[in-house]
Amino acid sequence: MRSREHSPEKPAALNDAQWHVLQRAFAYDAADRCESARVLITELRQAEGPSQEELARQDEEIQWQKAVKGGRINDFERYLAETMLARYRDQALARMGELNAQAGQEKAARDEARWRKAVEQNTVAG
Repeated sequence: MRSREHSPEKPAALNDAQWHVLQRAFAYDAADRCESARVLITELRQAEGPSQEELARQDEEIQWQKAVKGGRINDFERYLAETMLARYRDQALARMGELNAQAGQEKAARDEARWRKAVEQNTVAG
C-alpha cells in the first residue's frame, strides 16, 4: 500500500496539464479524485493540447502573417520550404528506422531458423 507522501515522477510523454489530471485521478484521498472515469477521460483529452502538426501549422500561420505585414513574402516562402524539407527529412529518417528494425527482425528470424535446423540435425544425428 502506498503512503500519502508517495509522489511518482512525471512521465516524459505527458505535458504538465496531463500530469496534473493524472495526479488528481490517483489522489490518495478518494474525495480528491475525479468523479468518474468519463470525467477523467474528458479532462485528459482537454489537457492534450495541440499536436505537433497543429503547432507547426500555427507557427506557419504566424510566419505568414509576419511576412505579409512586413512585405517579406520571399522570406516566408524560404521558411516554408525549409520547414517542408525538415518534415520530409524527419519522415524519411523515421521510415529508415522502421525498415532497419524490420530487417533486424527478419535477420533474427532467419538466424533462429538456422539455429533450430542445426539443433534438429544434431538431435537426429546423435
